[in-house]
Amino acid sequence: MRRIDVLMFAGVLVWSLSVAGQVVTAEDTKSDPKNGRTIFEANCVTCHGESGKGDGPTGAYLSPPPADLTSEDVRTDPDSELLTIISNGITDKGMPAWKSSLSADQIRDVLAYIRTLSVSEN
Repeated sequence: MRRIDVLMFAGVLVWSLSVAGQVVTAEDTKSDPKNGRTIFEANCVTCHGESGKGDGPTGAYLSPPPADLTSEDVRTDPDSELLTIISNGITDKGMPAWKSSLSADQIRDVLAYIRTLSVSEN
């Protein structure tokens, strides 16, 4: 192979790997909102409430209160940001990190379910 061919091949390879390695979101995977609902009901309802409005039984005692997952702010947040919040939590807001308790697929499923809460509000 000539040097130019090798360089072109390397460039195409790097480009294809970068495209393949793009951030995965709830929308472009085979996320399962039904499974997400089950996980949400087991782990999130206490603070966020059954409808996701932040009105769970423990939520009333938290300061600041839990996020309203049906709000315009959450609806417009990119999946990548919400996945990070669910995974890593927000310490100063009382949101726990779930990355050590849930798999990446389960976290995506929870996000897919949260997205259905926003849709049902419209």
